[in-house]
Amino acid sequence: MDDNQKEELVRLLAAVASADRPSFERFYTHTSARCYGLIRRIIPEAKLAQTVLEATYLAIWCEAPAYRPSEGTPLTWALSLAYSQAIQARAHYLPAPASA
Repeated sequence: MDDNQKEELVRLLAAVASADRPSFERFYTHTSARCYGLIRRIIPEAKLAQTVLEATYLAIWCEAPAYRPSEGTPLTWALSLAYSQAIQARAHYLPAPASA
């Protein structure tokens, strides 16, 4: 991701913080494939992974005002939320591995 793309994501996320739906849609378009890829590494079941992706973007919508560019890129922030959502879902919905 180049600097122009990072700057665009910062602008989009700032607009999302103001409840701008078109900006949210563009942010989703630019970031969802990466988030879904991360989620699928943690959640192998496609249906549950899609649910986790939806929860991730709900969290992005709700938490966008808390994003601070000085703390990382918007993609890193979104991936962090995706990771947290996936870990929570895995712990709650998937059986624990059998111990040897």
